[in-house]
Amino acid sequence: MTSTEHANAAIHYDADGYRFDKKIMGRQSAGMGFLKTLCQHGQLQEVVGWCNNAQAAQDFAQDVELYAHADVSSKVIGAANVEQLSDIGTLYTPGPDLSPLAWQRARVGAASWSLCGVTHTTCSTSVMDSIVSYLSTPVMPWDALVCTSQAAKEVVTKLLDEQERYLTQSLGAQTFTRPQLPVIPLGVDCASFRFTPQQRQQARASLNISEGDMVVLYAGRLSFHAKAHPLPMYAALQALTDKHQVHIVHFGVFSNTGLEKGFKDGAQSLCPNVTCHWLDGSADVNHALAWHSADVFCSLADNIQETFGLTPIEAMAAGLPVVVSDWNGYKDTVRHEIDGFKVVTCMPAAGSGLGLAQRHHFGIDNFDYYIGHTSQFVGVDIPQCVSAFDALFSSHVLRQKMGQSGQLRAQEVYDWPVVVAQYQHLWQQLGELRKAHAEHSELPIEPPARPCPFNLYQSYPSITIGLETSVQINALVSAVELNERRNLAMINFAAAVLPSEANCQLILDKLEGIQGAITVSQLAVMVGGNTIKQQTNLILIMTWLHKQGWVSLN
Repeated sequence: MTSTEHANAAIHYDADGYRFDKKIMGRQSAGMGFLKTLCQHGQLQEVVGWCNNAQAAQDFAQDVELYAHADVSSKVIGAANVEQLSDIGTLYTPGPDLSPLAWQRARVGAASWSLCGVTHTTCSTSVMDSIVSYLSTPVMPWDALVCTSQAAKEVVTKLLDEQERYLTQSLGAQTFTRPQLPVIPLGVDCASFRFTPQQRQQARASLNISEGDMVVLYAGRLSFHAKAHPLPMYAALQALTDKHQVHIVHFGVFSNTGLEKGFKDGAQSLCPNVTCHWLDGSADVNHALAWHSADVFCSLADNIQETFGLTPIEAMAAGLPVVVSDWNGYKDTVRHEIDGFKVVTCMPAAGSGLGLAQRHHFGIDNFDYYIGHTSQFVGVDIPQCVSAFDALFSSHVLRQKMGQSGQLRAQEVYDWPVVVAQYQHLWQQLGELRKAHAEHSELPIEPPARPCPFNLYQSYPSITIGLETSVQINALVSAVELNERRNLAMINFAAAVLPSEANCQLILDKLEGIQGAITVSQLAVMVGGNTIKQQTNLILIMTWLHKQGWVSLN
């Protein structure tokens, strides 16, 4: 590996992006795999987390300790110490919401570090709003939104194009800045999906599946409204039951009892001659049963919330031929008639779904109903599904050939170390772009809608305290008195932002030795407050001491 492949980034860490909760999500699986691989294969001495609170910091340190080699340590940068990110170079966040982070960076300087996000779903209102906001926030060309598939990149590009057109027409805007939009896939741990013929026999025996029977694996989130509607799979497999003994192993999690009933009732109605197995995806013991028992994997995704799709890659890593829809990320990952079969999909012409979009926009339909309603107008060619399954069921040689091709492709293209190396190379490239535009680092700006409160509300007070304000001590204050005052509940609630006791005591000691009043700027010279930040902190200290009644300000 070259040095460019070992660039580091601070990881914007919240457990929701890197750990499974009760509702297992693809983005969490991807986040977990990404962090684990960065710890194990990133060739880093230190894995850095940027954490908003103490719980996130603790979780991050635990995850690094769990995943990393003994010679790799963790470091946490607190949210209040955002300027320390400039020492790392890039901040990686496990989603597309770059604009708030760009505003935080803008306070320090737009070229202080790069931002790197990633797409998962692109159709929620929050995600679409995040993406179009790039054009009116300090997101820069040395930032990147990683698109997990070419289809995802086309969606992001279309959103940005339409927003640019609107801003040009309505506001006369002419100049826009976009982040980089590289296409980097999600990854899988290929080694964890390999199995032996003996394991296959054991798994099938556990499920009472005869050797000659055909087993189709349907794995992932079991949701007909948000993932892949099972109707085409059920109908196609039912059509083949006069030629083959067919089983479907459903391996995943139902998020509610309504979805479970919908699947099971649908299977009973649409494929009554197919033997259905239902394995809980949250139980580790079922992982081997599902993946080891299958002959063919199927995922006929038809949902706009998909951008990549991990399960076909997992199937390829397991050496299974796949039958998938020709849809979004599957267009990139599965090679038709090499790794399996891609089945033709269709949807209505542009403009036909404005009613669906408006129902979602006005809150008539929530996100789940919006994507579920939309998927009802996406077709998957059932006769092609029948032909694909029939070809695979009828030829052990074809199943083996396609399975081996997919397994090699998964190892070479989608294994997590390969994917993380692409990220590290991207981070290096972003750093080079950033350094080429270093003049932007001299332009710190305040977010217009998130200004300093002492700027926005400047008309409220009688006077404004600055460097030329005069200060004079009112009373001698001991260290004990200072400590007791700070520990009062009515004051200590703000401990996170109060000036330190040491700094307060330093200022009080200096003022005790001065006869009469001096200006804040003169005091700054006495205590070594030469930088703007130090002088700003001194103004805050003086104001707080004044609030306690210990000094007078004029």
